[in-house]
Amino acid sequence: MNIASSIAPFLQLVCRVAKSQIVKDVSALWAILCFILGMIYFSQVATTLVLIVRAMR
Repeated sequence: MNIASSIAPFLQLVCRVAKSQIVKDVSALWAILCFILGMIYFSQVATTLVLIVRAMR
């Protein structure tokens, strides 16, 4: 029980920080950035695969 009582304030702080607007904005920005980078990476891989398939024919 002593461990739980020592962790509780830390968990309350984490919950309070997670609810703040800045964290939500930053996480949304990271999600958009990761999506864009993922699309770029996917297009590069797809282009490379197309070039390999064309070279084999």
